[in-house]
Amino acid sequence: MKFARVVRDAVLEIDTLRKDEILPQIMRVREALALRGLKSDCHVGSEAAKTASGVIEWYAGQLLSIYDKEAWFAMNSFINTLDEFCPVYMCEGYDYV
Repeated sequence: MKFARVVRDAVLEIDTLRKDEILPQIMRVREALALRGLKSDCHVGSEAAKTASGVIEWYAGQLLSIYDKEAWFAMNSFINTLDEFCPVYMCEGYDYV
């Protein structure tokens, strides 16, 4: 499954769950990032975040950071930016994502 699809699907599922139910989705994103050699907070302040794949990696890393820091107040706002940082068109047809 393409990385962007993993991230997008996880976020859409998280949007329907309570905070104590999202660990499986968080683990999917964490594993997908790890396969790319990345982790929470990746690309913060880096040039990599300016590429198409880097934006999605940054978004995934920020999702993990919110979860790790239990910054629940930020989760809803972050979910609402899904279409900006991980648009559906990026999930299909792009090998680099």
